[in-house]
Amino acid sequence: MAHPGFGFQRRSFHTLKALSCPRKAYLAQMLEIRRRSATGQDSGPLAAGKVFHTLMEVHYTPDRYKGTPLPGTDGNPCLTTADEVRDWYLSRNFDAEAVCEAMDAYGRYIIDRGRDPEIADRIVFRPEPNVEGDLRDLFPPFTRKLMSQPIPYAAQFDAVIRNPPNGPKGVISVEHKLLGGFYPNTLKSYLASGQLIGQCAVWNSRADLVQKFGPMEQVMLNLAFKRPSKTNPITTHRTVLFIPRDWQINYVKAVRAETVRLEQMLLDDAHDQRQPTPLGAALWPQTGLVHGECVQMTYNCEFLEACQDNSIEPELYQITEAGKARAAREKAVQVSRNLEVYEP
Repeated sequence: MAHPGFGFQRRSFHTLKALSCPRKAYLAQMLEIRRRSATGQDSGPLAAGKVFHTLMEVHYTPDRYKGTPLPGTDGNPCLTTADEVRDWYLSRNFDAEAVCEAMDAYGRYIIDRGRDPEIADRIVFRPEPNVEGDLRDLFPPFTRKLMSQPIPYAAQFDAVIRNPPNGPKGVISVEHKLLGGFYPNTLKSYLASGQLIGQCAVWNSRADLVQKFGPMEQVMLNLAFKRPSKTNPITTHRTVLFIPRDWQINYVKAVRAETVRLEQMLLDDAHDQRQPTPLGAALWPQTGLVHGECVQMTYNCEFLEACQDNSIEPELYQITEAGKARAAREKAVQVSRNLEVYEP
């Protein structure tokens, strides 16, 4: 998957959403800590989703790119078949159950969709392109002049396809998703997702892309499901969602507000790092408690234990070398000497 952009070097939906609690942003982005699975392997829905995305990337890679590194996968391996994808992830310490879930869902997808010309014959360029832009450029020149500070933003698309031949010039973002089942709020939750709205916004902020390929006003949800059942017999589902321009404008305004806040926090952090004894975590307050984000009905923050005890334990977490060095310097969070180090 896309690099998480440690230190907010990359601004995307996934990195900016950590700012809902600055302490979470500090642990994830500044100290580069990540949750370790209970088994020591990549497991669960996130792992299965990664495998499934790679399978879809391989499936929709045009022939001229076959055998070249996959841009949407950590390590950029050269994989050309589903079996190669399976073997590669198993060699990377991914849980066999998660890999099998993804392979089974992909197999059902192939039975339902086959080569799928609706996507394959309309791909603009190879799957998993990364698009970066300044979201100010979505506005007219007069409005843009009033915004002195850039609004950097990046989005990685599973695929970008042309509008149907009988439609106007333009493109559609394709999002491959592996879900447990199809539920009443499935489409609604994605329609209101900043991730999808941000994809359209950053594409339309790029005048060069709009001029060459046309605007992006739609996102195709290309869904596959893990375990069809009597109550959820669907194996795949496809829906094209329309993302109005005013939604995109509102999203850019929200990103702008977060960018202003983030830039000030990074400025304070850089100043703090020049001090003999950096304050570190004190500059990134724990507001998750105030907003009810630490513990929810179906979800606990991945850093709940770290915030409660101010310690990073090896059975729960991993850290990078750079993050470990910074944590040792600031002494705001206790990092065990036995904590496993990983390469980003």
